[in-house]
Amino acid sequence: MYRFALLLALCCGFARADVPADDAPNQEETAAEEAALPPVPDPDGRGWFDLYVSPTHRGKPAILLDSIHTAADNSIHYIINRRSSAGSDNVSLEAMMCLGDEEWLGSDGAKYRILAFADLGNDSWVVPRRSDWQITGNKLTATDPLRQVLYDNLCTEGKAKNDEELRRRIRRGAGYMIQKDYSK
Repeated sequence: MYRFALLLALCCGFARADVPADDAPNQEETAAEEAALPPVPDPDGRGWFDLYVSPTHRGKPAILLDSIHTAADNSIHYIINRRSSAGSDNVSLEAMMCLGDEEWLGSDGAKYRILAFADLGNDSWVVPRRSDWQITGNKLTATDPLRQVLYDNLCTEGKAKNDEELRRRIRRGAGYMIQKDYSK
């Protein structure tokens, strides 16, 4: 049994060694994003827009409308607050890349990554050690309904002309008064 475990560990190490460099995080890109972090927002302040996810969704997610913007790499950056049903704030700075005609790992949806988490007690951002792009916006990744709502409103209508159009899409399609019929 010991030999089998050792052989398995060695094989896993070799399998990981041939990962292309494109999948490794770009340190220069990460450093540039860290330098451009916005001020930590007040979760009880102005500018938050409550998002409607589903009738059974617990919590009260909100997006800071003024934070929605298109970055240089054509990803959409935004600040989101996943407020729990008990009222605890979980604020993060995220990026979503709408894929459109291109495919990424067989996805026809989008990819997202968390750029930083807000430390509300110290009024600072905490950058994760590893923040890889994750697939979202397709049937296989429907386990995150909040990101599905963001994908539906930011990506499915094609590329936005400007940041104000992205904000308009969120206000029009993701607001708390928008209740979708999931019975179909």
